[in-house]
Amino acid sequence: MAISGVGVNTGRKVTVRIRPAPENAGVAFIRTDLDDTTPIPARPENIARLPRRSGLSAGGATVQMTEHLLAACAGLGVDNLVVELDSEELPALDGSPLAFAQLIEQAGVREQSAPRSLQTVREAITVAEGESSISLEPATDALTITYTLEFDRPGFTPQEFHFAVSPEAFMAEVAPARTFVFQSDAARLLAQGFGRGADPENTLLLRDDGSLVYGQFRFPNELARHKVADLLGDLSFLGCGFRARVVARRTGHAQNLAAVEKIANGLLQPIEGD
Repeated sequence: MAISGVGVNTGRKVTVRIRPAPENAGVAFIRTDLDDTTPIPARPENIARLPRRSGLSAGGATVQMTEHLLAACAGLGVDNLVVELDSEELPALDGSPLAFAQLIEQAGVREQSAPRSLQTVREAITVAEGESSISLEPATDALTITYTLEFDRPGFTPQEFHFAVSPEAFMAEVAPARTFVFQSDAARLLAQGFGRGADPENTLLLRDDGSLVYGQFRFPNELARHKVADLLGDLSFLGCGFRARVVARRTGHAQNLAAVEKIANGLLQPIEGD
C-alpha cells in the first residue's frame, strides 16, 4: 500500500510504501531515493536528535518526521513493518497519524507466529528540563499516557488528556489529532527552515490564546491529544510491546527522546508470563 504527500518542513513531495516484515524484525525505514537502501531500524541507537521533530539516522541516511507513522504502528499494535520512502521526510498529510493508520488498516494486520516481546521500565524514572517533565512507572497490563499541555501565552487554557492504548481507542481518540503552530511563531520558524510545506490543510494555526485562525477543532483538547500521539510515536522506539504508566507535562520530542534513550540504557525489564 502507498500514500503520497508533501513534507511539512522540506516542502518536497514524497511517496511512502509499507509492506510486512518477518517476526521480530521491528519497524524499519528504507530510503529508496538513495544508492544505499540499507534499512534503518526504528531503534533508540538510531535516533537522530532533530529540532521540533523525531527522526532516524544510520549509514549516512536520515529519515525525519517519523512520529506520526510510528504512532499509528504503536496505536494499532503493529510490531513488524518495512516503510519505504523516496525522500527524507514523511508526508504531513492532514497533520495527524490518521491517514497512516487507515493505510495500515486497509493493508490488513496479520497475527504472526512469534510471541510479542513485552517490556516495561525496571524502576520509576523522571526526565525533567525546566518546566517540562516526563515520568514513567512500571506496568504490565498496558501503556497509559496522561499529558498536560501548558503554554506561557496570554489567555491560553491548559489541556489534559488521559489515554490507555488500544487499537480502537487510538483510532477514535488520538489518530485524528493534528499538529499545530502558533501564528506568532510561524514567520520565525519558516526563517529557520521549518514549515516550508505547511498550510491550513496540514497544520492548525493558533492565536496565542489557543483559538484557531482557520477551521474547527476535532476535539476540545485536540492539542493535548496530538502531544499524546507524538509521545506514543517517540516511545515506539522502545518497541510496540512497551508498557508503562506515563505522566508528561509540557514535553516535546527532545524530552520524550531523552527519556527513551535513558530507558534503553539499561532500564528495560522483560514482562514475564503474559
